[in-house]
Amino acid sequence: MKGKFQTGLAILDRYMRYVLILATVVIIGFLFPREPQFKYEFEEGAIWMYPDLHAPYDFPILKSQEELEAERRELEEKTAIYVYDAEIPKQVEEQFGDDFQHSLEAIRENPQMTDVLQRPDRYKTYGEAFLRKLYERGIVALMP
Repeated sequence: MKGKFQTGLAILDRYMRYVLILATVVIIGFLFPREPQFKYEFEEGAIWMYPDLHAPYDFPILKSQEELEAERRELEEKTAIYVYDAEIPKQVEEQFGDDFQHSLEAIRENPQMTDVLQRPDRYKTYGEAFLRKLYERGIVALMP
């Protein structure tokens, strides 16, 4: 009986080696990807959703001087140039004060504007505060 058991263990041991080798090959095979994949997913015309992608080497983009000048002119024509002028809010506020006085004189006879005529400072202060807030947020003018 002992001989049959030891013989059975020896046969099982021999088969077990082959089973372990086969299992190792199958497991390693499942670890490899089925098809090669790029690290990023993207579509043509879509926004790039990942950090900047840098080439591992440098390469020159050769353009003639005429092409560079043409691109510069095109950019200058298409790009809006904004200039901040700190004097404009002051000028607008002064102009508002003058226009407000002219408007007050024009509505003196209008019965619907009695509140404006009774408290003109309140309306003028509100208008000036509104203009100040508007210009603090930023109104920009296109450079011709």
